[in-house]
Amino acid sequence: MQLEARILDISAGGRRIVLLDNATANILGVHSSERVHITYKDKQIVAIVNVASNFFHNQIGLYKEIAQELGVKTGDMVEVRYAGLPESLRFIRRKILGERLEEEEIKAIVRDVVEHHLSDAEIAAFLTAMHIRGASMYEVAALTKAMVETGKTLNLDKKPILDKHSIGGIPGDKTTILVTPIVAAAGFTIPKTSSRAVTSPAGTADRVECLCPVELSIDEIIEVVKKTNGCMVWGGALELAPADDIFI
Repeated sequence: MQLEARILDISAGGRRIVLLDNATANILGVHSSERVHITYKDKQIVAIVNVASNFFHNQIGLYKEIAQELGVKTGDMVEVRYAGLPESLRFIRRKILGERLEEEEIKAIVRDVVEHHLSDAEIAAFLTAMHIRGASMYEVAALTKAMVETGKTLNLDKKPILDKHSIGGIPGDKTTILVTPIVAAAGFTIPKTSSRAVTSPAGTADRVECLCPVELSIDEIIEVVKKTNGCMVWGGALELAPADDIFI
């Protein structure tokens, strides 16, 4: 179905969301929170639908992220069709029921998370199920591997590569600033990534930023680590594990 694009002056924080009126949604056979497949020239994406009763008929409202990704302007015609629900939702339901997930199923969930095919509620359902039902060592390993494979990697050509991890928050968000320089000064390699504020007013990356830049590129990190054996940077700027940033 051809629909006229209307760019909305709204940002969805990276999420792929579109807006349809009730009549247009009924013609497409799509309900709120379901997905549509959008094609514009040689670009294609899948987006989550919000349905409104007072939106323009035969138009599709595109949040800023989608408009930029597709290169669409208001007035352009795009091809829209029903996309169905991601298969990963079936795997999330299995975990909610207490079943153990296979590696390929966990990969599918993480891939859909990174590609913004799942809503916040669906991601929350997966995380809640993992917490309440528990995760086997097999599932933990599969989840960790999937999170690594869906992001960029940092190759320092050194062994061993050390890391430290604490519980975070008020009791532990100053540990990195003390431990990382000590480990690096002892001759070990420790490229430390940290988060900004999550469980406290200022995260480790926020504190370190008072002393030095923390938003470094991968090439800059490699250069710093070669000189000093270590670094303290904000992990959210690197896409090393984009699923982790979304889960947090």
